[in-house]
Amino acid sequence: MTREEYLTAAVEKFRPLYERNKLFIPPVKVSCGFPNKSPKKTLGQCFSSVCCADGSRQIFASPIIKSTVETLGVLAHELLHACLPDDAKHGPKFKDGMKLIGLEGKAIHAMPGDELLAFCEKMAEELGEYPNVPMKIPELTKKDKAAAKKSFKLHCSNFRDGNKKCRLIEVAKAGEYTVTASRKSLKLGFPLCPGCSEEMEMESEDFELYKMGE
Repeated sequence: MTREEYLTAAVEKFRPLYERNKLFIPPVKVSCGFPNKSPKKTLGQCFSSVCCADGSRQIFASPIIKSTVETLGVLAHELLHACLPDDAKHGPKFKDGMKLIGLEGKAIHAMPGDELLAFCEKMAEELGEYPNVPMKIPELTKKDKAAAKKSFKLHCSNFRDGNKKCRLIEVAKAGEYTVTASRKSLKLGFPLCPGCSEEMEMESEDFELYKMGE
């Protein structure tokens, strides 16, 4: 059994539970793959119907997940997304659905509570071990991070230190004034703060990456 076949079989195991709670799983394709952002933190993703040519939902479970039961828990979370309107996200409709099927925790990271966890454990016994060899995403070196970073956020040190030399302290109602600039534009010179006309600065870690990328 491939990973995709396993996940497809798991969807059918989940279907009666969802339908008992008036949640109907639409046409959905499930597979193993990385989400479109934050691959180290995001364990699953459900792409809405507008993303697929045939109008189906597509769910991906990350290959970094180590256990079968955790994979099924991630699938349960993503299947709830599939049951809801595309714009539901992690809002009230999703939170209501969490209570119905037994997901717990913050909505964005919701995973099975005790009852749903037991359901997933039983499913794992029936289907066997999920045929995935967990992947490990290598850490980027500082040199790699420097090469990848194309823009930098700058701030006024006078404003941050509370130095009234910067007039923005008295007029900035929305908080700290910052500027985001590309590496290419910064080579022409760092921007000046409109409140004190002094050169703006970036966080020390960013400055180190900036210098490494020169």
